[in-house]
Amino acid sequence: MASKKQFFNLSYFIILLICFDACKKDEPIFQNINHQDFFISCNRDTTLVSSEGVRIIIKANTFQCVSDHRVHVQFAAILDKSDMVLNRVYTIDRNGDMLESGGMFQIQDITTGADVFNKPIQLLVPANPKYLNFNMAEYQLAKIDGISVWARTSNTARISKGEGALNGKELFKQNCASCHNAKLRDKLTGPALGNVHLFRSKQWLRDFTKDSQALIAKGDSTAICLWYEWNKSVMTGFKQLTDNDIDQIYEYIANQSRVMEIGQDEIKYETECDLAKRISKYDSFGVDTSIVENYTIDTNSMTYRYELALQTKNWANIDYLLNVYTRIDPITVMLDKSYENTSMALVFQNRNIVVPFYQRLESDGKFVLLNSIGKQQINFPIDEKIWIVAFSEASEFRYKVEEYTTKKVGNNLKFSLDSMSKEQFIQELKKL
Repeated sequence: MASKKQFFNLSYFIILLICFDACKKDEPIFQNINHQDFFISCNRDTTLVSSEGVRIIIKANTFQCVSDHRVHVQFAAILDKSDMVLNRVYTIDRNGDMLESGGMFQIQDITTGADVFNKPIQLLVPANPKYLNFNMAEYQLAKIDGISVWARTSNTARISKGEGALNGKELFKQNCASCHNAKLRDKLTGPALGNVHLFRSKQWLRDFTKDSQALIAKGDSTAICLWYEWNKSVMTGFKQLTDNDIDQIYEYIANQSRVMEIGQDEIKYETECDLAKRISKYDSFGVDTSIVENYTIDTNSMTYRYELALQTKNWANIDYLLNVYTRIDPITVMLDKSYENTSMALVFQNRNIVVPFYQRLESDGKFVLLNSIGKQQINFPIDEKIWIVAFSEASEFRYKVEEYTTKKVGNNLKFSLDSMSKEQFIQELKKL
């Protein structure tokens, strides 16, 4: 049974949605989406590929067959934050909590207009490495008083791996896991490896992994320092691995470091020996130790995919519930005046999250986040880089994209909207 607090929170958010709806009765939803049309035979297994690279696997007799056995299938996807802003579709659940989206999708049977399919349709969605998360779940579009929110289903969004990513994980298991902790934060026989790609160059990682003793013999200061740090313990050499094999291992480590949310400075990679040598910039062998060429992740080889199944024509969303425990003052925006038909959203720079603002009174020009009404503080990341995106679709199109970094207190902004074309606005949105 839900607690009184949970019931109050849900009731309170529904009231907020009603208030939000009162201000946005004429708000269009999903009006700026490019639908993709396919014509298939209803009695054959079919695999389609969308313009976004989504594989759509349709089994025979998923749709009701008509006389000519042809079915008009329409597919739509919202993957980018720019599309979310333009369509006023946000990444919040029915309780007002923030979600990080891996993509929103819809399939429709245009021929018969069926709401439910005879068989589930499988989607294989390329995962954006920037937002990859192994704990995604499936959400369905829900309406509360006309406002679009997301309701979690009982399904998880499975994640599958293409050849490159699979190789990295398997190579790590076969060659590294006996000495290096798979959790990446903790030491084992060898050091923790979380975010090691940020502190060592790609070529150094290749050379050290293949033959650390050869690198020491050449006088590499970092290799020598590590050798002393680990009491002259000799790391097993992996001369049999190719450069590509080693690259895939460290791409896997780099990706897992992000998924596990390991902080950049969480693991110490500079030994006391390193620090002493860096004081003079050059070590005793004449090697410049002040320059570290960061390892670059080859995202082309990162072929993770989300898997989900659609049984109805309703919109589905792959989401991760953002758990935030830091509290800050609510974020408010005061416009210099009241603009007609104004929409405003908060867009995370480094996460696929878009949260709506709402205007309590059209005459006062003040906007607040939808889930912060009546609260002295809200759960929100501190020092998070965001954009505030506002636009007015009146006779003269106006907009503003304001960059901001959240603080613990005093998150109050003031600005005006600039007169620009909608085309310019869309181009700027695509850069977010």
